[in-house]
Amino acid sequence: MLDKIAILSPNLMGLKQDYPAVLLRDAWLPDCKDIFFQNGTIQKYKKRLLEFDYQFPDKILNIEYYFKESANQWWSVYFTRRDIAYRDIPNKRFVFINKKYDTGTITVTNNSKIVTGSGTSWNTNAKAGDFIALKDADNTMHSNLVWYEIDTVDSDTQITLKVAYEGATETGKTYFIRKTFTGTDFDYWSITTFYEKLLATNNGIDKIIVWTGTGEVADLTCPYKARSIFTYGNRVILGFLTDIETGDVYPMGWAWSKLGDETVWGGTGEDAGMDIAIEGTGVITTFTELRGSLYIFKERSIIQAWNVETKAVFNKKLIEDGVGTMAPNSVVVEDPYIYYYCPDNTFRQFNGIKSITISDEISEIIKNLHPDYEKYIQVLEIEIYNQILWAVPYGDSERNNKLLIYDLDFAHNNWGVADMEVSCIGYYTIEEILDWNSLPFNNWIDWDWPCWNYIMGLEAFPIDLAGGYDGKIYRLNADVRDVGEDYESYFTLTTDLKNLKLLPFFKRLLNIRVFAEKEATGTLKFRIKRDTEATWQEAGEVDLSGDSDIVIRDLPVDFLARNFLIEPYSINNFNFLGCVLDYSVIGDR
Repeated sequence: MLDKIAILSPNLMGLKQDYPAVLLRDAWLPDCKDIFFQNGTIQKYKKRLLEFDYQFPDKILNIEYYFKESANQWWSVYFTRRDIAYRDIPNKRFVFINKKYDTGTITVTNNSKIVTGSGTSWNTNAKAGDFIALKDADNTMHSNLVWYEIDTVDSDTQITLKVAYEGATETGKTYFIRKTFTGTDFDYWSITTFYEKLLATNNGIDKIIVWTGTGEVADLTCPYKARSIFTYGNRVILGFLTDIETGDVYPMGWAWSKLGDETVWGGTGEDAGMDIAIEGTGVITTFTELRGSLYIFKERSIIQAWNVETKAVFNKKLIEDGVGTMAPNSVVVEDPYIYYYCPDNTFRQFNGIKSITISDEISEIIKNLHPDYEKYIQVLEIEIYNQILWAVPYGDSERNNKLLIYDLDFAHNNWGVADMEVSCIGYYTIEEILDWNSLPFNNWIDWDWPCWNYIMGLEAFPIDLAGGYDGKIYRLNADVRDVGEDYESYFTLTTDLKNLKLLPFFKRLLNIRVFAEKEATGTLKFRIKRDTEATWQEAGEVDLSGDSDIVIRDLPVDFLARNFLIEPYSINNFNFLGCVLDYSVIGDR
């Protein structure tokens, strides 16, 4: 009679008989790709589905959810190096909220690059890199207009386009010039909401802007440019300052506005103020709040600050010196901790007093992040899965080309890895209720919801988004294909078949009984490595379709070894619950 050992999800422990078993998580190695552990199963990690047809002219840098409580209204706002736009849900388009110029009228000629103005002052109100379009009846700068990029401003009344105008010749037409920001593709935005106003800065390149939910953005009344902006204690907080009047730069300086007023700053006799050089190592990179305290992150230090009822406004102390972050968009708060990426190639958990490393399991990946681009790491908390995602630049890539998935529900074996290029990550809420006729799936393979009216189709459900380097916006965790392309997911189980009790002995593995949740179609394949074997050996595949909720399939094999690595893999969707391994002990040689 053959011996047996089970590697099972806790969900299946009731099916186990009188043979030893280990939990699925305890046999799962960090050597995995495009999978994650959820609800007791090892699942294929779902990737991107194109969310909107529109393509911005530049890569997406930030995705922000802006809520205005007094109006009970929210906006999904998208930032690039040149533009800011929100999603106009009723009209299924984007509306640009850049500053505009629309004085006078224009003449355009078919197949010509020359635009002629009447009553225009373009020398001071337009520049190369701005965009121009004829107005429509909406009188709104939206994405359905045909925009042309300006190549040169020749005079107050003449502009040259980058490409020839393709429409019909028109004379005396009203128009928009969409004034663009001047940051680069690496000047990510820092964004906050203060008294229902959206405030943002593009790494200190342009003046801080403010938007109230209508019209276009305006410059904030403020004597500083800043790389970081935050809201704390009913004040606006700025970090890494540039004095607009003098040009003086304060990389270790921070400033705070008057209580309740973002337009009043230090030097006005009010309770606003500034420190030109806060203690700690490195320059200021970002701010966050945890349990009532403000935490100021520098490249290699963390400072705690809090309000006091004196003229000083703030008291502060250096909490940690030697650890901090150069990646401001890697910082996320999940009470009672702050999580962030540290320059010593670790992800850390900070409780307000001390940081600990949480990324030892994926140290081989993290030590190979691109040192020049790790400061652009992006983070998003996925509430429905209780996970944190970090988008990181791996190897020699200048782009964030891997997602590191950290599961908050477990103390170990809690990292997953997905290969995916995303410039930023964020979320918005679903635009409409999805019914049977409007589901965004073409076939059963793509659609893996447990039922057609699943929570993900309900109005106001948070939709996780990824910004693309191509200027497109994608839905995350959405499809078992990545933008229509198949990809292989795999994970690795390790066992000596006796839970380390017979490690020196050879065992003959003869059968793998597979437990998985049923799928509409598809197979799960297996490959095996024996002891120190350099290459994988194909072991066969099992069908995942069936009538029962749990599919049980036997895979006969014949492998002799002391220790086995078993690697299930597939391009199809799968939810792996475990396996029972049948074997016989052969001896010590």
